[in-house]
This record gives sequence, C-alpha cells and structure tokens, in this order.
Amino acid sequence: MSTKVTPILTAAPALTDIESSGSYSSSPIVPHNIAPPRSPPSPLIVVSELRTFRQMSDGVAKLGSQASRVMVSDSGRLAIAELKAVVSIVDMASDIVMCMRYRDRGENFFFYATLVCVSLHLSFSSLMVLVTQRHKPLGFQIREQLFVWSCVKPGVDAYRVSKGSSQEVGELVEQRFLQSSRKIIELAFECIPMNCIQMLALLMKGADASYIPVLSLALSLFTSAFISADISFAWDWDTKNRIKNPEFYGFLPSRIGPLVLSLTLMLATGIFNLAIRTFFCIILYMKSGIALMYGILAVEMAAYMLVKSKRKDLWYWVPIYGCTGMFKSVVARVLAKVVADWTACAQLRHPNEVGGAYFSFTIFVNILIGMASALWGATFDASISHDAAVLVMSILCFGLALSYTCFLLSIKSEYRFTFFDTQTSKSFARSRFRDGLTDKIKFQIFSDNEHLWREEIGPEVKAWLNSKLAGWLRNKPKWFDDHSKSIIPDWIVDDYSLLMKLRNKKVVELRSKRRQSTFGIVISAGN
Repeated sequence: MSTKVTPILTAAPALTDIESSGSYSSSPIVPHNIAPPRSPPSPLIVVSELRTFRQMSDGVAKLGSQASRVMVSDSGRLAIAELKAVVSIVDMASDIVMCMRYRDRGENFFFYATLVCVSLHLSFSSLMVLVTQRHKPLGFQIREQLFVWSCVKPGVDAYRVSKGSSQEVGELVEQRFLQSSRKIIELAFECIPMNCIQMLALLMKGADASYIPVLSLALSLFTSAFISADISFAWDWDTKNRIKNPEFYGFLPSRIGPLVLSLTLMLATGIFNLAIRTFFCIILYMKSGIALMYGILAVEMAAYMLVKSKRKDLWYWVPIYGCTGMFKSVVARVLAKVVADWTACAQLRHPNEVGGAYFSFTIFVNILIGMASALWGATFDASISHDAAVLVMSILCFGLALSYTCFLLSIKSEYRFTFFDTQTSKSFARSRFRDGLTDKIKFQIFSDNEHLWREEIGPEVKAWLNSKLAGWLRNKPKWFDDHSKSIIPDWIVDDYSLLMKLRNKKVVELRSKRRQSTFGIVISAGN
C-alpha cells in the first residue's frame, strides 16, 4: 500500500481586476516542506491528488471572484444602495430624537443648535435641487423637494446611481458627482456639527450620560465615517473611472477579503479622525471659549486657501466662469477641506480637491493637535478628569495612526503614492492630456475648467484638436457624440466650416440647456 501525499497550499489564487472580463487565473501550486515518503507514490495517485486540489483552489478563486462581481451586479448595487439609505435615514432620525430630548430636558442651547444643523442641511439640499433641476418640469421639481424635506433624498439618490443613472444630457457633471456633492453638504452642515453638539452635551456639567446620548453620538460618528468611506468606495470601484483615470482610481483590492479589510480600515480611520477633531474643538471651547476655537479653525482655513492661491490652484475643475465661477470655486474648496480634515475622505486626496500630500499631512496634524490640546489642559466641570481626557485622546490618536498605516498597507501598492502626491488641478489636467493613450482620454481636457489648462497648454490642445476634428466628424467614433461636441469651446476651432458642422441643432440646444442647469448660470468667458 502506498502512502498518500497531501499537498499544502502555498499561494492563494490571483484574481483579475473587476474591470476585466471576469476570468480568473491561479498560480501554479508547488508543494514544499513535505517530508519525503518512505516509498514513492504511484504517479497516477499524485496526479489525481493534485487535480482534486487544483479543483478545490479554483473553486475558492471562483467564490472570491463571484463575491466581487456581486457587488457590481444589479442586486448587489441595490443592496448597497439600501444600506446607504438606511444608515443616512437612521442618523437623521437619531438627530431628531436628540433634538426633542434636549427640548424636553430644557437644554435649549443644544436643542436650537441641533435644529439649526438639521435645517441647514435640508435647506442647502433643497437649494441644490432647485438650482440643478430648474430646467426640469414643475412636477418633477416638487417631487424632488418632497424627497428632500421628508429626509429620504439620500436613499433616492443612492437608488438612482445603483440603477445606472449617469450624466444626464446637457449636464456639466454626472449624477454620481451630484450625489457626492449632496453627501458633502450633509457631512459639512449636519453630521460634523452634530458630533460636536452631542459630545459637548455629554461632557458638560449636568449632561445625562445615559445610554441614549452615548448611542446617538456613536451612531453619528459611525454615520459620518460611513458616508465618507462610501464616497471614496463609489468613485474608486466605478469601472468607468478605473478606465478613464487608471493612475488614480483602482486602489481598492478586487478580491473580497482584502477589499473588506481595506474598507474596514478606511472606516476606522474616518471614525478616529472625526473623534479627534471633535474632541479637540470641545477642549478648546471648554478651556478658552468659542473665540479661540473659531480663531484656530479660521487661521487653518486661511492658510489653506493662501497655499491654494499661491500654487494657482484656487479655480475648481467644473467649467463655470466669471464671478459666479470664482464664488463657487471658493465654496467648493472650503467644503472639500472641511470634510477632508474631519472625516478623512480618501476621494478628496484627488488633485482636483485637496491633494494627496495635504490629505496625509492633515492626518499627521490632527494627531499632533489632538495630543497637544489634551496635554494643554482639559477640564470638564468634574464630568471627566484631565488624566482621563489625556488617556482618551491618546487612544484616539494611536488608533488613527494605526488604522491609517494599516489602510495604506492594505491597498494596492502602486496607488500609495496618490496619498502623498503633490499634483495640483493644473498639473493633473496637463499630464492627463499629454500622457493620454487615446483621443477619448485626451478629450477629457474639455470637461475641465479652462483656467486649468488654457494658459499653459492651450496652443498644444488647439493644434491637437484641429488636426483630429475633421477625422472625427467624418468617421464618427462612438464617444464623439452630441454631448462631446457641445463641450468644445468656439475659440479653439480654426476652421469655421468645421465649427458649423459641430454646432448642429441638437448641440446648440445642449449648450443652451447646460447654461441653465447644473450649479446655476454658466458665464463662459471663452464662448
């Protein structure tokens, strides 16, 4: 009787990325560290054993690949959308419950502060719907406003994106960008302030430390970090983004196990970062009053905007011009910085937002200012001692450093540089055009604000377009549709006859519609 040899798995099967055809491959399995048998086994037995083991490993590979594909299937996207909606609605419900609780307990400061936060969030969301959808029928606008004021708009948006809603004809940006913008508004005007309000209520004298406010604070921290992580996941996991900008999108692993680990660490980083910023502001408020807290935040914001201006990176990438464009660029820069500082949203490391180097620098700064504020002297009217405050802050800072380090180690190694990159919006637009491998990728330059590229590479872009335009009009590539034609500025086309071919009736309607849609009236300096 021969001795059976059981092979040992030494290499996990390697799965292809999500954007591939869905096939998988597995590395050859070479048994090692096995004591040689006293009598050689029959070759037929070895072949049979290896075939059975290969089938088992291939089965594991298929399971992981299928689990990844489920997340982008219709049912998977719908399930994720439902989870997002539930989390957002439950958080809004908890805020309303705490608002009523503060009112019933006579804590008027917290009651009115909570009421203002919820009202600001709903008001800005309503205003955004009014501006971005004002070209739609009146019935549609009324329905959207009802979604906003009934607090179900996040769920509706998530469902639409899960069903494949993309950029509508005539819009400057796609539906996913609008959804992310609404989430940024929710984070900036409701989630982040509510964390401060609820933590202050717990730490101030007379605040009830029962399980209800504690659970509400924990839920608020989790929801804020969840929304932040969801923004990053949605943009990075999108197949179109990975194809159009492969140098930035694709940092999350494709296999289900490493993917869950990365998402968990990203969520933990957001929770720790938000808790530190919140605790830091509460310490400043209770130690020296609100003036010092706002003063430090204002100096921090002014320094950031000064650096952006010095690097000529103040204009936002959305093609909106004139005074309106400048105002909205400043608003976009402020909101992006606030959300990045507080929630560590990885998507905002994009060169069009705060940038990778600033993103990681903020993580480091939060750890420093967190420990410095706690050591400086936190007194909470005997509700928590100074030593306890230092201990809590130390745990939070250690947790942030550990979770962020592990997160960077968990993502694909070729994307780690994007978390320390110093590119600006201008340099990103320039490199994407010059390094683009196809005309379709190079053509994305016209989706960016002209302030980012016209001065430096305008003549280069103009020469390239005029050399290609006649061929596109003749061959009609699939991507060169009416929408693509409508975003080409008039000044860049040399041949007037080609310009007239570009400006057909449909294209003229799209250009007119765009000026009345997303983010208000577009005052184009170039057209």
